[in-house]
Amino acid sequence: MHPLALQSYDTFVTTSFEHIQHDRDLISALPPAATFVFSVACFDDPEHFRVFRRPQQLRARYDDLLEIESIWINPQRSKMVAATRRR
Repeated sequence: MHPLALQSYDTFVTTSFEHIQHDRDLISALPPAATFVFSVACFDDPEHFRVFRRPQQLRARYDDLLEIESIWINPQRSKMVAATRRR
């Protein structure tokens, strides 16, 4: 999506965010205060650019870009979902 087109949206949802190599660049392109909900796998795989096993790891990577409102982990501890707002 063209960066200017992103400015006309206020909510973004994606799954498998661990597959996005330039994750921080993508977040930086979101409009300020936009809601961003994403999920990440909690297991390693050759196709994953990064692995998050604990919520603290998500916070450490994205806290300067996102206000993290909540993080849920599924019972199998294989996926995390974060509800955030762009700073």
